[in-house]
Amino acid sequence: MWGLLLGVVLWGRAFGINNWHLFGARLTIFATAGLVFLGVFPVGAKLLVLLENRFPIPQTLPESVDGIIALVGVADSYESAKRGQFQIGSAVERITGMVEPAKQYPKAKIAFSGGSGGVTLPEAKEADAIKKLLTLFAIDQDRIIYERESRNTF
Repeated sequence: MWGLLLGVVLWGRAFGINNWHLFGARLTIFATAGLVFLGVFPVGAKLLVLLENRFPIPQTLPESVDGIIALVGVADSYESAKRGQFQIGSAVERITGMVEPAKQYPKAKIAFSGGSGGVTLPEAKEADAIKKLLTLFAIDQDRIIYERESRNTF
């Protein structure tokens, strides 16, 4: 959304250079107002809540499960690699929400998808950082599959 509005601002300025001054000025004002609106109000967070609420949390789980997938996005992999210890970023519920089913289904495999989305330290993989945390939860490491090559989990 940000990129689209920024592109519209640039097009508005481009139209302002030639004979379309009025159209270019209106387009620039409209897009700039949109950028200010998105920057000031938590539009993205509100839209995300609407999307998340469309899918209710299951109240009962099945009798057996073969696998559990966790799209990590929890660790600050850059800081974890730099400091040599697990650094929590955000979305901790992705890990805490995985622990209960992992204990309830002890034969289920667990897949963690967490590579590095960073440009400055691409070798800092979130799957590597999360290993240290999972040992604290006493989850058998033989059950866990670590996927290290994803760029993001969106």
